[in-house]
Amino acid sequence: MLPDSSIHGLMIKSARLYFVRAFHLLERLGLHPGQVPLLVALYREDGLSQKELVKRLSVKPSTVAVMIKRMERNGLLQRRPDDKDQRVTRICLTEEGRQIREQVTQVMQQLDREMFEGISSEERLLLSRVWDKCEQCRTRNIPTATGFLSPQEQAAAQHLLNALGCREGYVLWGGYDGAERKRLVFLPDWLETPDDQVAAVRAACRSGGDLTHRDFLGSLMALGLTREKIGDILVEKGGCQVLLDPSMTDFLLQNWDSAGREKLTVTPLPLSALAVPHAAVKELRDTVSSLRLDNVLAAGFSLSRGRAAEAVEKGSVQVNYVTCVKPDKPVSAGDTITCRGLGKCVLDSVGAPTQKGRLPVDIRRYI
Repeated sequence: MLPDSSIHGLMIKSARLYFVRAFHLLERLGLHPGQVPLLVALYREDGLSQKELVKRLSVKPSTVAVMIKRMERNGLLQRRPDDKDQRVTRICLTEEGRQIREQVTQVMQQLDREMFEGISSEERLLLSRVWDKCEQCRTRNIPTATGFLSPQEQAAAQHLLNALGCREGYVLWGGYDGAERKRLVFLPDWLETPDDQVAAVRAACRSGGDLTHRDFLGSLMALGLTREKIGDILVEKGGCQVLLDPSMTDFLLQNWDSAGREKLTVTPLPLSALAVPHAAVKELRDTVSSLRLDNVLAAGFSLSRGRAAEAVEKGSVQVNYVTCVKPDKPVSAGDTITCRGLGKCVLDSVGAPTQKGRLPVDIRRYI
């Protein structure tokens, strides 16, 4: 049995709450939530037969028969014989059934607003993708994965999963420890590692020349690949290593033959053979009056506190890849701070207060 804290269990609870709220709103119209899909089907194509409605709604014939009978009794539907085949009965909307269309639409829009209050359209799309993969894993008992997510999307996905109370049964994996772009992988009980959800290839410039990350990414996009199919691109001397969706491996081996003005030789690369370059960082040690975001940002990027606060208020700063517009937001050791146009830094540690009450901080700035 699934625990109450599983995504599936919590989604069932959410569905129940949605159903209860829908029941109260639709009751005013003399409708039951289960009748709305039937109405919508007839709004799209009036005069369907009962058999056609069963197919459209994917429910049992007996369920559709009961709904039609009740809605007919309430004056919303009527039965009419088919003009060409008297053996077939058509289910048609009455004038009253047509008149409540706008009211039904408003109720469903209100339910959507209430259920997704505080969630952006991007997060809704992400939640839909995450839920689809979770359901596939649960119902088919196989590993499933989203496309590669940016750090911002990873933070949003984890926020949504945490909000649902789900903290196990999935992992973020980009092919190696420290990867920036990762897939959200849902694992069935019989599988512990997500290694086969990420593959890699090496692209070598035949002339031995060097290209940039932008050159390689641009050539991949030109092949028609979407960004979610591509993970990190690790640029190295004379070429690069590309993390990708395993389903794209053969396509790249057969079709990726150039980038910029360079011809490429592309070969498969086991994840165990990845040569991950060391990130260039600058270790900083400073003291701050408090762990306010603007204080730490100023220390990490050698800014005045005023400029740091201004950058935060403009929406240029993210904490753990979530935009923050409050300069006084407290941060803590381990937090990643990014600033548009300046880069990324990590607050590694916070020491004990000095005699003057200031806090020593160790900051790692990526350069």
